[in-house]
Amino acid sequence: MSSEKVYKVETSDKQVFEMNLEDISQSITLSEQVDYLEDRHPHLLLQPIQIPNVNGEIMQLVVKWCYFSRVDCPNTSRWCADFLKILTKNELNGFISAADELIIPSIIHETKYEMMRRVESMTPGLIQSCLEIPGTSGSNGGPNKPKIVVKYRRK
Repeated sequence: MSSEKVYKVETSDKQVFEMNLEDISQSITLSEQVDYLEDRHPHLLLQPIQIPNVNGEIMQLVVKWCYFSRVDCPNTSRWCADFLKILTKNELNGFISAADELIIPSIIHETKYEMMRRVESMTPGLIQSCLEIPGTSGSNGGPNKPKIVVKYRRK
């Protein structure tokens, strides 16, 4: 049985996850919060750390990521690419938002490459529709054609 310290985190939808210190330390936000609470208010660590902008479904992915990062060296395995490839577009977007919220550099770094891989496999029309670029839905320019206004400044 491990005597390693376990911390609880609670998501916006009230799901509670347990993370050990090594997993917590992958998040700059969480590790700074734990350090602060341990130094000044250790009794508050008996309660879950609140993560108001991350839901349980996405936090479950974050916890898995932290676990795989801890047990499998990223330099010798392709687990991170395989992990990201199976995420849906919505899951990937939520995962990126969570990584940004929790400041998890490994996720931010790897998702950048996954997004590039996904965009490279798309046609220009699909990219335009995904990004909702105005003027791309009508053929021949039609009523959705974007207006370009050029203003000149006289000297």
